[in-house]
Amino acid sequence: MNNTEAYQELELIIEQVLNAPTDDFSELATKAELALVNDLAGANLREVDFSGVDLKGADLRGADLRGAILTQTNLTDAKVDKALFGNNLGLSEATKQELEKLGAIFEELRQPNLPWLTHLRQLLQPLSIPDQILAQLLDSCQEAAQSSLLVGAKLLYAVEGLFPNQSQALNQLAQRVILGHHRSGEVSSQAEAPYSPSYSTATSAQKMVLSLSAAKQIIEALTLDVSPVQPRVERQWLTTAGWLTLQIEYLAHQQPPKLQIQGNLPCGGSLQLQGGEETKVVQSSEAGSLSIELLNPSPNQKYTLAVYFRSLEQKPLVFTMCTN
Repeated sequence: MNNTEAYQELELIIEQVLNAPTDDFSELATKAELALVNDLAGANLREVDFSGVDLKGADLRGADLRGAILTQTNLTDAKVDKALFGNNLGLSEATKQELEKLGAIFEELRQPNLPWLTHLRQLLQPLSIPDQILAQLLDSCQEAAQSSLLVGAKLLYAVEGLFPNQSQALNQLAQRVILGHHRSGEVSSQAEAPYSPSYSTATSAQKMVLSLSAAKQIIEALTLDVSPVQPRVERQWLTTAGWLTLQIEYLAHQQPPKLQIQGNLPCGGSLQLQGGEETKVVQSSEAGSLSIELLNPSPNQKYTLAVYFRSLEQKPLVFTMCTN
């Protein structure tokens, strides 16, 4: 086979994988003509969902499996010398110790969104979603909240990274989540099992529903709408450092109109307000109150309010404010 033929064959394989109506790793590997036993050495497998996958005897030497989901994954006789593991959902302590004896290296990944996840765990009860999934959802939901997309499109944007090439199924399920049908037990025609509140035991379709439902609640929690009719809004968010409280007031009838933001932080940190060409930052080295005032806010304008904690290494928690 010459280089041109090899390139054309590679393009065909890539197209088959991208268009495959599944996120099952074994099926995708088959389409890519990968032998799980031989072709995974040195591979970047970070955050791949291996739930229920048979990796018996697989060559994982030097592979990066940090963040990979390993619920009911068969790793019997797998070659794991110098393979990187860490933050692996479903991996028992006994299996971890066995892998370490075989040369595996465990490095726990930092979760830069960790201070903000405490609130999400409470907000989403009784849903049970792993922190690594919550962290990804929080990132994408913050971006979705800032967009001008409609509600359904925001939900799809927030979860599509978790379910590549599943846009049709996600779109159908998103409509049911918006209407609240997902709690009735009828997840969709694609989901034979009833709705499950636990991500680790859910089917693929149920995971989509769980993620969409979580995304809807997260986006709502991150969106702060103010108007002349509803000029005040307050949001509380439980963090690893304590309660964060935000109070926003839209004084539309004053001259000049202004937007007032009061933040009560449980530790030293800063607030950053941004919209259009306007950026304002206030900060403090200690816990307490911070305030920002913006004169002449534009009607129907989106502003972002980013919260940083000084003592913690983390991404900011970003709220979207809308002046209606």
